[in-house]
Amino acid sequence: MQCASNASIRAAVAVVVACGVYSRAAAAQGPRAALDPITSALINHPITTSSAEARARFLEGLREFDLGRFIDANVHFKAAVAADPDFAFAYLNVANTANSLADFKTNLAFAEQHAAGASDAERIQIQMTRKGFDNDLAGQLALGERLVQQYPQSPRAWLALAAAQIGLNKNEDARASIVKALEISPKLYVAHATLGNDYIFGEPHDFTKALAHMQEAEALAPDESNAHLLVGDAYRAQHNLEQARDEYLRGHELDPRNAVLLVKAGHANTFLGDYAAARADYDSAMAVGRANEKAAYAPFRAYVSVYAGDPAAAIDELNRLVASVDGLGVPDPRTNKVAALTNVVVIATHTRNRAAAERALQQLEPLLLQQGDEGGNPAFKRGQQAQIAYLEGWTAARR
Repeated sequence: MQCASNASIRAAVAVVVACGVYSRAAAAQGPRAALDPITSALINHPITTSSAEARARFLEGLREFDLGRFIDANVHFKAAVAADPDFAFAYLNVANTANSLADFKTNLAFAEQHAAGASDAERIQIQMTRKGFDNDLAGQLALGERLVQQYPQSPRAWLALAAAQIGLNKNEDARASIVKALEISPKLYVAHATLGNDYIFGEPHDFTKALAHMQEAEALAPDESNAHLLVGDAYRAQHNLEQARDEYLRGHELDPRNAVLLVKAGHANTFLGDYAAARADYDSAMAVGRANEKAAYAPFRAYVSVYAGDPAAAIDELNRLVASVDGLGVPDPRTNKVAALTNVVVIATHTRNRAAAERALQQLEPLLLQQGDEGGNPAFKRGQQAQIAYLEGWTAARR
């Protein structure tokens, strides 16, 4: 899902979508089919559909998912369920690439509704996603361990287990699981990307190993724009900001509609102190952004003012975003308001702007409670209530 705001959703969708067939059948041929051998052809566990069209669209979706193109993947997965309305695993993938909480919930429910006709591999992963949404991370891990026991030669099973381990901060175990996936399928692009990201964001960090795996991914798909994003992220972790920016811009040249690469270039320019260039990058990203991107990327532009020493301007910009989100036509305006208001609370609290923090909390808390009600399960609601309590406590402590 593109816009998760609660730990339960993050845990649900963190399970790397592990899907496919025993055969190495590729997705429908097209200009991007050359990437199938490093993505959708590397699976080794069954999917269940009697529709050739549904299978082909599903595999196209998996390829785009592996490459970090979640909006495009969602389109393919929706086409798969349109071709086969009983395709449980495709519904799960629609959920995991959804642009709103409502779409996530609806499609996870459809996956569960049709799970009886699916394979064990599919059913286990549907159950893992449900466990994550219910914030039962121990249960999610147990299912991941069962998955690799039943499908030890599936790299996707090992990646699903790794995602559950990462959710519990078991990073060393997760890295071992990803290495196992790479032993089975050394050219699996998403495994290199996942391992590289864990070395960047998980502890203990190892930015040298992160760069090596990101470069492996880039070597597998040198003309794929997001491969350059991966390498850029590793350089940025090493504080090699100019090389990071160059990688992001190289990726953008390969695919000018890929907004996230402009966002990443904006990050690099912000840290380099080139604030005008950073704002221009963010403006360009929002101009080409799709789905929730137009609203989701706007807070980064506001951050520039914080780095430039004017946090009040950042707060004003974020508040203007909150006021305008409903008119942007994004799929999930509430989640984007939550993100912007949370940023206001953080900036205002850090700079001891008590009035701004309290005004933001007054707007934020009802939205979080509405999300809790929409989530429809106690764990999700508790997560929203915990976030409110945390932010209230933090702002009170900083007064």
